[in-house]
Parts: sequence; structure tokens; C-alpha cells
Amino acid sequence: MSIGRRKRPFQSKHAVEPFPFWTSRSQTSIGTSFRTKRFAGSPLIISSSIRSGGRDLHHRYDFSGRATGEPPYTVEQIIDLYDMLHKLGGTNGVIRQCEFFLYSEKDKEAVRKCQERNYRYPEITGWIRAVKEDFKLVKEMGLKETGILTSVSDYHIFLKLKKNRRAVMREYLSIVSAALDLGIIPRCHFEDVTRADIYGFCVPFAQDIMRLSEDSKLPVRFGSAIPWVMECPIPAPRFPVACPKSSGR
Repeated sequence: MSIGRRKRPFQSKHAVEPFPFWTSRSQTSIGTSFRTKRFAGSPLIISSSIRSGGRDLHHRYDFSGRATGEPPYTVEQIIDLYDMLHKLGGTNGVIRQCEFFLYSEKDKEAVRKCQERNYRYPEITGWIRAVKEDFKLVKEMGLKETGILTSVSDYHIFLKLKKNRRAVMREYLSIVSAALDLGIIPRCHFEDVTRADIYGFCVPFAQDIMRLSEDSKLPVRFGSAIPWVMECPIPAPRFPVACPKSSGR
């Protein structure tokens, strides 16, 4: 009879001061994607509507996962949507932030036009790849915070990126460190987290990010993107919403 070693419960080695965490992505009936912050008071929302509408024809999907074939938003449409989100969020900024692409000239023009509105809320934030060169775009547009695409599933790591977990984690951490060195608040989006190794990759990765945050004295934020739509027959997993507890906080 073989005797297996009993696993000890996961505990964080470092005491970390709490920082805001994003919860999982949800979609409303009007097709607008939001994320909410978990605070003691009312939830605060970050909208990815503008970023989603800025995608090209091959990356626009409806709730059933089918390509819509709709053209990307024009600059005027983005401004109108930004004005609408400002009104919906009210003076207290319930809709706290918006995500913008920064790559094309149209993206940059839309950001500049929205910045001219001088709205306090929603704050304009970027959305970039995990590439150091992309931070130049964030600095160029004068943004204080940006979302970073940090895909965590083995599907992305091994099949799309053609690397292993250790190499990808080292690369992601170097990107986060570069952002903090520039004084930019990184919002790390754990894409495809439901197919990832939670305790073997995601939690250690999050802990290393928090250590970088402690060293730089700047906050970091997390996003957990769940690839499910309204018709999904299984409930959304609980882990991404309870990320602080699972990471020993």
C-alpha cells in the first residue's frame, strides 16, 4: 500500500497590504462588458465597451460567440459612447474607468478627443499587449494606468506563445516591473483563467506581482477574464471573484 504525503493548505509567505482586485467579467443584456471592483460600498465599474467596439471585423462577437460582422467604432461613435458612460456613471463615478486601444491613429485620436472632455470619470486607461515597447504608447497618451494582456491558460502558454510556464511568468513579471518603473499602474488581466493551473501558476504569479508592487510602492490591479457567454450551461466559477482569499490575503 502506498502512502501519499498529505498536502498542506496554501499559505502566502508574505503579508501584503490590500489592493483593489477586479472581479470576473460579466455581460449585460445590451451587450456592454463591465468589470466591478469589490469594495465595502457600492461596486465600481470598468467598462470595456469602447475597447471591444474598436476591434476589427474578425474579433467582434455576439453573446452566442458568433462573429457579428459589424465594423469597428468610428471616432465619433467612441466619443458618443464615452459621453454616455460619463452620464450613466454620475458624479460619484460608479463607472470608474474605460479601456482604450492605443495602436492605430484612430485609437489615438479617440483618446485625445475623450481627454478633451476633461471628465473625472470614467478615467481613460489603456489596453496593451505584454510587450515593453507598448508602454511607449501609454506614456505618449499621458495615461496613468493600463490593462496588460497576461494570458495564463496552458492553451495560450504552450500552443499560442510556444513557451513554458516558467518562461512566460518571467516575461510577464519583467513587463509589470517595467510598467512600475515608469510610474504606470499595471492592471494584469488573467485571460482564460478558467483553463489555467490556479495554484501552480496563477496564485504564485499574483504573489510575485504583489511583491513588485510592495517594492515600488505603487498599487497593482488584477482582472480575471472568463471565456463564457450568457448561454453557457455551467455557472461561472467562484475562484476569480475570491482571488484575494485564494492568494492568502
